[in-house]
Amino acid sequence: MLWSPPVSDMAFKTLARVLIEKAGGLEAAAACLRGRVGRSQLANYQSPHHDQFMPVDVAIRLTEVTGDIALIEAMAERAGYRLTPIGAVEPGCAVRSVAAVAKETNEALQALADGMGDGALCGRDVARIRSEMLDIARVATEGAASLGSASLHGLPTIGGAA
Repeated sequence: MLWSPPVSDMAFKTLARVLIEKAGGLEAAAACLRGRVGRSQLANYQSPHHDQFMPVDVAIRLTEVTGDIALIEAMAERAGYRLTPIGAVEPGCAVRSVAAVAKETNEALQALADGMGDGALCGRDVARIRSEMLDIARVATEGAASLGSASLHGLPTIGGAA
């Protein structure tokens, strides 16, 4: 009688097959692994009739080659974790940075409105507006620096558009 993995583990077999295919098939994937495992072992990792699953070091190497993170992502999820790219920014950080710029912008607009209340801007009004605008620049620069060159993952979208 043939062995079959539990339904909950079938995804690992399917994802292993996809990863091997993206690496160029069994021969190419084995070549990428430089002798760590061969073609027949890789075939076992993707076969629903074998009780062997792809080890994490093999999955990582093939992920590095293909850029496909689906298998290691599923492994992490099974263990109760989520993968986050190194350098990714938490959405809260971006939201706080933009909110701080909006707050400073509002203060500059308020300074302008207060100054224009009598119909003309005096030297003191201009100095206050300039100060508020410099605050915008400082907060925006600090916020942009805190985000670095990372991509913003996980930000909610409006209307389902990305």
